[in-house]
Amino acid sequence: MNDNLTVFNVTRLGASHTKSGKPCQDYSLSWQSDDNSVQVAIVCDGHGGDTYVRSDVGSRLAAEITLKHLKDMSDDTTTYAGIFFGRKGAVTARPTGPRKLHDPKSPSESEMQLLKQDALFKKQIAQHAEQDKVVMPMFKRIYDEWAAAIKADAKENPFTDYEAGMLGKNRIAKAYGTTLMAFMRTPYYWFAFHIGDGKMLACDRTMTWVEPVPWDCNCFLNMTTSLCNSNPLPSFRYAFDGTGAFPMAVIMGSDGLDDSWVTMPKLQHFYAQTLEIFANQGRDKTVDELGDYLTKLSATGSRDDMSMAGILNMDLLDNAIPMYATRQEGLKLKAEFTNRQSEMEKLNRDLDEMKKNLAEAESKLAALEKQKQDVETMRQELQIYMVQVEAKAAKYAEIDEDARDRNAELIYRWNIMKEQAKRAEDDWRAQWMAEKGALLSGTAQPEEIVLPEETIQPEEAKAEDPAVEEVKAEGQNTEEPSSEEPATEKPEKKDRTAWWLALNPWATNGKDEDGKE
Repeated sequence: MNDNLTVFNVTRLGASHTKSGKPCQDYSLSWQSDDNSVQVAIVCDGHGGDTYVRSDVGSRLAAEITLKHLKDMSDDTTTYAGIFFGRKGAVTARPTGPRKLHDPKSPSESEMQLLKQDALFKKQIAQHAEQDKVVMPMFKRIYDEWAAAIKADAKENPFTDYEAGMLGKNRIAKAYGTTLMAFMRTPYYWFAFHIGDGKMLACDRTMTWVEPVPWDCNCFLNMTTSLCNSNPLPSFRYAFDGTGAFPMAVIMGSDGLDDSWVTMPKLQHFYAQTLEIFANQGRDKTVDELGDYLTKLSATGSRDDMSMAGILNMDLLDNAIPMYATRQEGLKLKAEFTNRQSEMEKLNRDLDEMKKNLAEAESKLAALEKQKQDVETMRQELQIYMVQVEAKAAKYAEIDEDARDRNAELIYRWNIMKEQAKRAEDDWRAQWMAEKGALLSGTAQPEEIVLPEETIQPEEAKAEDPAVEEVKAEGQNTEEPSSEEPATEKPEKKDRTAWWLALNPWATNGKDEDGKE
């Protein structure tokens, strides 16, 4: 069960730093063990303000120290594999005390988010107290070693007059301020943690992206938590999974990257395109192209330093990429339908407004004979406009018929591929749990099992989609329809959204996959 796993990392100087002469304050690392059983990816983003005069050093030290401790963690299977195996969970940043609200009777939206995060932490820590007792001391060791390393650097390389002036009366740690995020995959579990901003995303075999580590609401706009905080440990948040649900890919990027893409769907699409390039061109060539692209993206986007690092299962990319393309085509059809629907709604509103104006004009016609000619002109314009609207409505009706047929085909293909992916995942996880459980207990030797390939009959895939069955049932008579009659009856204009939603597994009432408008 050795997967074809690979790691990568890329860091490039931001356009603003090229102009100002500042060093690159980002730092990234990726590492895998000699036997390819453990993989690690790390990204640190040194702060860019004038006070943080040595954040480039701080980010490098944070990444190197974290890698050392994660290697130690992967070697200690007795402690960590035991508390993670067969379990999964996540813990967000912990509150440091009662929240001070500006107006307790009417909290702001940001204050409400922090209150919800505090409540979530209490729920999560109650579920994962055993893991927290082991994980938090490791975070403390990372921070303590980083704090000692920056003090040693400041002693070996005293601050220049300029650096001392920029630092002012702040603590030495401020000069080295940085964020930190890391992901490690071992044979028995994966573990990830994060302090500060930037984005860490993971995807499964269907290339559906999620944030494995909970987000911290304290990271907002240009505000972020950091290793240089006076008490950074409560800001560490983490996630783990020892159930065999390993992501197909994990990619993390500094905030210069997500600030350039602005929205999460665009960032996810960029990561999906990156995976496709890895599948088509291989690791080395892709990493070279990423380096060139990040430099260009910084110049046209955030102008900040850019860093990416990740862990990929190359064996799964070939199947995942067509699934992603299928879903994207479905989303495109949905967007086109929404646009046509919006245009028709506007046309109908304009038509209603014109009818209203005409009615008002006609009501005054009896008393205002001189307006008779104007009313007649408006009547003629209305007739012309109604013809145009009817023509466009007929045209869009034809387009909707073609879109519905294509959409049914996409749903059919999607369900086949989704079921294949699910069965492959279930089989793999069952085998994995058996092997790894036996290895941990010492009661059996691992044995490689070749699972038979399974196929999905078209009839099974179609029968398992309730949306398709429901639409087909509504559109068919009890007798078999003739070849000239459509299998699905097109609803009236007011129901066009309903039949579209019924047909589409990706239809979300105008919202994307994340629930955003």
